[in-house]
Order: sequence, then C-alpha cells, then structure tokens
Amino acid sequence: MKGRLLMAALLACATLQAAAAGCLLVYGQGRNVGAPAQNEAWDRINARFNGAVTARLRSAGFEAEPLLLKTGVLEPAQAVELLVERARERGCARIVDTAVFANEEGALVVRLRVHPLLLAEAGPILRPTPPRIGAPLYTGQSESAFTAAALERLNFDSLAGSLLEGWLATGKPDQ
Repeated sequence: MKGRLLMAALLACATLQAAAAGCLLVYGQGRNVGAPAQNEAWDRINARFNGAVTARLRSAGFEAEPLLLKTGVLEPAQAVELLVERARERGCARIVDTAVFANEEGALVVRLRVHPLLLAEAGPILRPTPPRIGAPLYTGQSESAFTAAALERLNFDSLAGSLLEGWLATGKPDQ
C-alpha cells in the first residue's frame, strides 16, 4: 500500500513537470548480436521493455516517442547519428535509453538511462558543434541470473515502473 501511494505521488508530481519537460525519445536496440533467430528474440524482448517504458511515461503525462532499432543492423556510430537526428526532428530534449541484455558476467540486465540531447553550440573556433548525446543524467538497472526461467519471469511493466520511479524520485525529470 505504501509503495502504491509513493508511486501515485511521484506520478502526480511527474505529470505537473511533464509539460515543462518536452518530448522524450525512448530508444531501444538489442545489444547481444548473434544468429538471426537470437537477434529476433532479443529484438522482441527489447521491444517489450521499450513499450512498457513508453506507456508508463505517457501515462505520467510525458510526450514519449519510441524508437526501436533491430539488433546488429546499424553500426553504433550510425545508430547514434539516427538517434540524434530523430530526437532533433521531434523536438526531444532527452533520450531515454532502454536495454535488456546479457552482460559478460552472465547476468541478465534490464537498464534505463536518461540522457540530455546537447544541441549545437559554438565551439572554440566559432564553428558549431553538432548535436550530441550527453552523459547520463540517471541510470537505473535490475540484474538477475541469465536463465530461460529468468527471461520468462520478467515483468516489463513492473520493471519500467520501478526504474522510472527512481528517475522521477530525483525530482529532475525536466533536466
């Protein structure tokens, strides 16, 4: 009961702040590149988490635009370029990076990061710097053993809620 009241209070506060926060681009892409069937499985998993985060943000009053890229389709530099361009086109000031992957230690990681989109500014020789993704303003993640059972038990709506709750609790969703 106490947890539900806290979440309700955070969502109410977030709704008030959402209008000032602008658009959020909710980006997801599989990190574990393998055989085509494995890539498709990671794409489905990442799509479920990205969708849950997008839905939670929208229900809290944020303008959230999803952008999902297939596993291994673009090189990292190309993906960043596309991401920055899409955020700029849509007027998004922040990028919410959603990821579900297996790390090198054998853990299943569900991670949410919030980055600012840094717009072009005059550089030291008065040449504009291109827009770029800034350092994370917030990182939240959940880890568990990477097993088939762990994958089946994942509750993406619940994970999206708890990870977003951590970000909203910082009181800085408009930064």
